[in-house]
Amino acid sequence: MENDYAIQDKWQSYAQNNDRKTFMLLFQKDFPTVAAQRYEQNEAFFVKMFSDPEMMQMVMDTVGGVLYERLKKKKSVVYQMPERTLSMVAEEPAPYGKK
Repeated sequence: MENDYAIQDKWQSYAQNNDRKTFMLLFQKDFPTVAAQRYEQNEAFFVKMFSDPEMMQMVMDTVGGVLYERLKKKKSVVYQMPERTLSMVAEEPAPYGKK
């Protein structure tokens, strides 16, 4: 929703030409309308997705692919950690409180 405001020239102008208090008054007046519009858009999207198996599959494929790539990259960062840390990560958890 931030982008809804950030891409509108009038909000850029409001921020540049007003103090924070005035800007927030304008924002608070407008926010419920924008939030309601976004809710309606999301509701319509989810109703369509759950009623259209092809759309559901497309969304799952897209989200799953993006998630996989992000997690794959995240894991590769772990392997770049110092060797000492890697061995600690790979070890079994310490039995805290047990003797």
